[in-house]
Amino acid sequence: METDLTVSSSAQTLVTEQGIKALCEHGRGGKRIAASISATPRVLRDLAADEVSVRRCVAGNRNAPQDLLAELAADEDIRVREAVATNPATSKKILSQLAGDLSSRVRARLVPHKNAPGELLRLMARAGSRPGLTGRS
Repeated sequence: METDLTVSSSAQTLVTEQGIKALCEHGRGGKRIAASISATPRVLRDLAADEVSVRRCVAGNRNAPQDLLAELAADEDIRVREAVATNPATSKKILSQLAGDLSSRVRARLVPHKNAPGELLRLMARAGSRPGLTGRS
């Protein structure tokens, strides 16, 4: 028997952790849940192992724990790393890590970030578009 699982758009609807996992297991709502501000760190960790589009939503979620963002900052997919770079909750330490990314697209996302240290921005400006400004190449 297949269970009909739906995600309500109502802000008043509470979805339990079990319900969220069930939705993901049935292939429904992974991106929507990963982007939700009500997703718990535990659920976000589970979703971070999913496909690229879901990992990208996790990487952009303000509630993602810093250690998870650090992990996603090293993701093989550029779009996931870009999402970490634009996440307002990303720490200065992780932004500094991303400053050494091989992708100029990822590095460019750091410039308007509110947590980007001035020293890092000056270093990036002097280095131009060369990767490896923080020792990572």
